[in-house]
Amino acid sequence: MKRTLFIIVLIVGCLAGAAFWYISPILTPSHLLVPPTPTVSPTPSPKQKQYTVSFDNQTFAYGFFRASPNSLIVIPNYTKKNDFSQLLSANNCTGGVNGGFYDQNNNPLGLVVTDGNVIHPAIVSDLFNGFLSVSKNNQLAITSAQPVNPKIAIQSGPILVDNGNPLPLTIHNDENSRRMIAATEKDGKVIFMTVYNPDSVFDGPKLTDLPAIISRIGQQQSFLLMSALNLDGGSASAFQSPDLSLSELKPIGAVLCVHF
Repeated sequence: MKRTLFIIVLIVGCLAGAAFWYISPILTPSHLLVPPTPTVSPTPSPKQKQYTVSFDNQTFAYGFFRASPNSLIVIPNYTKKNDFSQLLSANNCTGGVNGGFYDQNNNPLGLVVTDGNVIHPAIVSDLFNGFLSVSKNNQLAITSAQPVNPKIAIQSGPILVDNGNPLPLTIHNDENSRRMIAATEKDGKVIFMTVYNPDSVFDGPKLTDLPAIISRIGQQQSFLLMSALNLDGGSASAFQSPDLSLSELKPIGAVLCVHF
């Protein structure tokens, strides 16, 4: 009787082992082949410096860097669609930010001038109503009037701050989005800024709130802001400074490249 029971247990054990080895090759590979869920909006590394600003019961992160006008160049990227990081590396840029907007045919929405050459002419637009330019004698300006014979220029908009005053904006279908900004200081330098949601880096403030938020950042950092211009934002934006790196999700149209 004991021998019969032992044989039964042995047979059951063998069948269970065979079933395990039959099932395992089917289940294990399919489990291992499932790719990890991609992170579309990564939070910047804790090693990166990000400041915060509160506005209307919301907290936004921001980063910035200063640059001299003579260190600034414009790199078009409307047709080649290179990665932001590749463009910075290829042009020995130590920092940078994306430029203005472009349309579905990859044409700039406004004036683009690089090294004195007009890549695209200016357009008349209530939204893209500002020009960031550097003259041939390295004078930087943000103006509503088209610059004459600039060394570099980008048309974008809207203008956010003028003569030190935040401007009221009326934007139809305004949405929350990551923002990129170019601003001028009283000493003639340019400040590039980004404002975004620290929990979802392609998200950020509404455009109508941006002038007030920039003014608040200026107070925090003791900026002497004279003017500010909105650049392209959201998924087609990118930012690189010594303290912060934000990559794009969609191709950017141009890079404002600096050498610190």
